[in-house]
Amino acid sequence: MIRNFSKWISPLLLAVVCQQAIRLATDISIDNTFWVTPLQHLIEFIISIPFFYFIDWRIHVFHSKNTYLNKTAKIIAGEYILWTFYFFIWINIYVIIAHRILNLPEYFRDYMFATVTCVPILLFYYTLIRNEYNKKKLVEQSLELEKIKAAKLETDMKLLKNQYHPHFLFNALNTIYFQVEDRNVAAKESIELLSGLLRYQLYNSDRPVTLEEEIGFLQSYIRFQQLRADDEISVNFQVEMDDGGKEIHPLLFHPLVENAFKYVDGKFRIDININQQVDTIIFHTSNTITGYPQPGRRTGIGLINLQQRLSILYPGKYDLVIGKEQGIFNVTLTLEIV
Repeated sequence: MIRNFSKWISPLLLAVVCQQAIRLATDISIDNTFWVTPLQHLIEFIISIPFFYFIDWRIHVFHSKNTYLNKTAKIIAGEYILWTFYFFIWINIYVIIAHRILNLPEYFRDYMFATVTCVPILLFYYTLIRNEYNKKKLVEQSLELEKIKAAKLETDMKLLKNQYHPHFLFNALNTIYFQVEDRNVAAKESIELLSGLLRYQLYNSDRPVTLEEEIGFLQSYIRFQQLRADDEISVNFQVEMDDGGKEIHPLLFHPLVENAFKYVDGKFRIDININQQVDTIIFHTSNTITGYPQPGRRTGIGLINLQQRLSILYPGKYDLVIGKEQGIFNVTLTLEIV
């Protein structure tokens, strides 16, 4: 509450200081006694109030929409030059209006003294507000960095905890594979696909992979899901790549494909499209929503975890859009991999 009061009272104090500075400088220049015309002083002050509240508002609006961290000295100097010009204009507009209302004679010195006394005061006021916003943004940036570090640490801990299980299953599947009779081709293919999926997750989870490798993993995953599903499922998988050698963080698209297969029931269609143009990847999945769980059941954990990973690995470089439309569940992930 004290801070809000200070915010509202500051422009009023600024009006007092600037108006009295103008009057003092002008009276001294003409050997006039200060406060010889108190009513005129009061009227000038009342006229000045809306001007300085407007200037204060413009400064706050400007700072709320801009960031000043890591700016070069040249940019900062240009910023101050522009604001000096802005203050010069508004101070002279104030003097013109005050002269018209009070029927005062027009003297060049009035404008000169108003500019010389008020512009430096306004620049100082501007600097105080600028520093306040800078401090606020630094604090916000530090808090956000701490959140990202904490989230990354939590993710790393989860990966460490989960490493044992894929490794154990990978070795167990190798054993089972050689125990299955050779004539059981379907079982051997399923074991081989699952073994490859686990191998990819185990050895590629902590390093970037090529887009071609990630797509190969998705193709194996889709093939495995098709083997375990009935014949009524239809999968359309399309890829357009400019450069399959571009590196990305692994297992970002897998939760989207996994989500599409999660509630397969009866006739089911899944469309998966990957479009890579230079440093941008657009990954889109759409699937019928037959068989989705009843309201109230907890869903979407994989998508929530994916959003957390994206915010850590690609901050400000991704866009994830999720929606349902006419019985179709759509997810589009746009990723900048610069």
